[in-house]
Amino acid sequence: LAPKAKELAQKVIFDQGYDETYVAMVFSVRGEKCAAIKAYPYDWQIFAFLENDTYPNMGDLTIRLGSSKTEPTSALVTEMLNARPEFQQTKTMRQMKF
Repeated sequence: LAPKAKELAQKVIFDQGYDETYVAMVFSVRGEKCAAIKAYPYDWQIFAFLENDTYPNMGDLTIRLGSSKTEPTSALVTEMLNARPEFQQTKTMRQMKF
């Protein structure tokens, strides 16, 4: 690489102040697998995955938790999870039912 190529690339490509076009994040909150998707110009869309006890071979159920104008934090997603009846119990408590 040329001298200071990384700094130049950072400045030219990333530091222009452009809005993010597409972003996908997968993370865990309260032991629940969650995802957030941002597609310009729309807000962040936040989802959680619930284990599918009825049809276990079909994979997890995707539950939309809501949206956010800013990048979601774990505190925000925790509030959203607590507001949904499907996630009132922790994942461990739901697994102990069987």
